[in-house]
Amino acid sequence: MVSSTDTGEPLDVAIVTTQYPAASETFVTARLKTLHALGHRLHIYTMRPRHKDHQKLLDERELHALVADQNSVGASLRGVLQALARPVLLFDTLRWLWRRTSDRPEHLRFSLLILPRSFDILAKLEQEPPAVLHLEWGHFPSVTAHLVQQRLPEVIVSTSLIAYDLTTEYGGTIDVTRAADVIRTQAAINVPQIAGFTGVGPERIAVIYDGVDMARIDDLNAASQKVPGRVVCAARLVPDKGVDDAIRVFAAARRAAPDATLHVLGDGPEAERLKRLATELGVMDTVEFMGLVSHDQVLRELGGAEVLLHLSLKERLPNVVKEAMACACLAITTRTVGIEELVTDGQTGFVVEHGDLATPTALLSKALSAELPLRQITEAARHFIADNFDHQANVEKLVSSWRATIPTVRLDEANAVGVARSG
Repeated sequence: MVSSTDTGEPLDVAIVTTQYPAASETFVTARLKTLHALGHRLHIYTMRPRHKDHQKLLDERELHALVADQNSVGASLRGVLQALARPVLLFDTLRWLWRRTSDRPEHLRFSLLILPRSFDILAKLEQEPPAVLHLEWGHFPSVTAHLVQQRLPEVIVSTSLIAYDLTTEYGGTIDVTRAADVIRTQAAINVPQIAGFTGVGPERIAVIYDGVDMARIDDLNAASQKVPGRVVCAARLVPDKGVDDAIRVFAAARRAAPDATLHVLGDGPEAERLKRLATELGVMDTVEFMGLVSHDQVLRELGGAEVLLHLSLKERLPNVVKEAMACACLAITTRTVGIEELVTDGQTGFVVEHGDLATPTALLSKALSAELPLRQITEAARHFIADNFDHQANVEKLVSSWRATIPTVRLDEANAVGVARSG
């Protein structure tokens, strides 16, 4: 078990997420692993069926101790029966969904599809009410939270409103967020939008960053050395990740550093086109397309690289940039929403504008030819991540926010129930 500054008794926490584990949601699995390691009793429920690479993801992320209750045809059928057994609640929920989603037919349709699963989860929570219900996403999982708020008012409801939630602006999020005990987002830049969309006061919204596992990074890279001239681009190979721009920048910068190499980590529909681009630019012999690799391998690659090129068109505080900074790897990234909370241009990395390839080319050329104070910048970046984005510290902040909302008598009751179950 990891050491903790949180000295309170373990909590029973029900987690609702879209899919577990999901290939792109390393921050969710990392948070749940840490909550478990800290001694909290977790019950994980998914809105979607298990991922096609379910077992592989469990093995890669060492998640065998955390078994999730997955959605399935059987779970949905059970949910239909549970809904029919509660006609008043079913009618009220259908009316609520119509009121909140009828102007967005695709939202209404998907809400109705997952409604049976939400009733299935509710029935299980009614049997053993947790101290806390936490939504890892604030959009469609809000249907489950709405049912819990109606039937189990003693349960603390906590919701995370993050990037996709803000793009989606699901109508059901509004009421659930207003009634939630804890509202968390992963970037300060999100607060005004959440307040405007939901109508909650900005002071109610806690900014708790998705952190990076500094201890894990240090363990993986303890014996590694930086490879001179090594550049990494880690992203899904889709158009909006800007991997083509990263290859163009690398090809141009390589004229000043002919020994430089580029490792492209990730897979996707753009893979063949990107390989043709590298060939056309004459750098295919120095670009290695490594495909989809494990998260640990990403961290090792960042630990051995001098520079991360991350020229994505849209992201909020990209995790790979945090990890690069924690690995003392110079991050050159594009200006995306909230990036100023993560990278101070010229001090802890560099922020460039979309479509401007000349600036990152010049920066990469200087970095690879020792014309930049690389060590000074990367050490400042690492210290900044350790102080603000340490994963365990931020998980403990979330737990503290839950504890602060539980009156002493309720906390005592929850702990007594937990002890009785564990006995």
